[in-house]
Amino acid sequence: MLLVAYCFVLFSSGALSGPPDLGTVRAALSGLDFGEAALLALVAMVVGVVTHPLQFMIVQWAEGYWGLGNLSRRMRELAVDRHRRRRDAVVNLAKDAAELRELIDDADDPPEDRVQQRLLTLHYEASRLSASYPGADDDVMPTRLGNVLRRYEVGAGEPFGLPATALLPLVALVAPANELTYLNDRRSAMDLSVRTAANFGIAFLLTVVFLWDDGLWLLAALVPYTLSYLSYRGAVVQAHDYGNAMANVIAMNRFKLYERLRLHLPDNVLEERRLHERLQPMHDLTPLQKLAFKHPPGNQPVAVPGVDQPPAG
Repeated sequence: MLLVAYCFVLFSSGALSGPPDLGTVRAALSGLDFGEAALLALVAMVVGVVTHPLQFMIVQWAEGYWGLGNLSRRMRELAVDRHRRRRDAVVNLAKDAAELRELIDDADDPPEDRVQQRLLTLHYEASRLSASYPGADDDVMPTRLGNVLRRYEVGAGEPFGLPATALLPLVALVAPANELTYLNDRRSAMDLSVRTAANFGIAFLLTVVFLWDDGLWLLAALVPYTLSYLSYRGAVVQAHDYGNAMANVIAMNRFKLYERLRLHLPDNVLEERRLHERLQPMHDLTPLQKLAFKHPPGNQPVAVPGVDQPPAG
């Protein structure tokens, strides 16, 4: 709706044929009757319906999945290299700040409170920024949003032996409705921020096209550009919230998944990681190897030569 209204204002201002005229915009807005307003609302609804299937593609583009073209691959390489350097810098800064903090804590004559506060601020901010990146170089993405999501996609299931991208679709089938609502609400908030950033980005491009040769009026493009940037940064914050929700839902419901798959429940974390090693072919859509099942009483499995069966019950 906002994008359609913005386009209406641009067209009404006469920007296609010369510098914008605010008086013309006021006249166009005041002259809108009910039918014209309804038509604008209908156009906005049609645009929303048509672009809704593109939402997933827009989010993927914002994450940094830009295709295999020569230009896109080159841009991705440059962006990934930049984020790797940035990640290494903030990680090293966090380590240095932590070491300095330990030295100060052990010192007989600690520095004044102002110096300690500066050091704590440096430590906390460097730690916060480093938490926005995945640990391995191969997992670094070319955008801020992509790096935050990749961190949780890899890390949310890492304690149990599988990435969250493999566990979450199955866990979502057994999780309670309220927990799925909790997860989906956070995903929707992130998607809304990305979509808003994309709309303001389109508004920025349209403003540049319309006002390219209109002198200082071109500075008006800074308004949608700033709103697009702020919306994108909001999406990055929402991605952290969504990633934490993802990790929580997996941690709280993974044993329900094992029971639903008729698997013997692991007694400790090491057994759980070994279980996921045997389940990995299922996520890769390849044949499973040795895997024993635990059926409810009265529905015992048929013995298979060479496969160890769990105890009954």
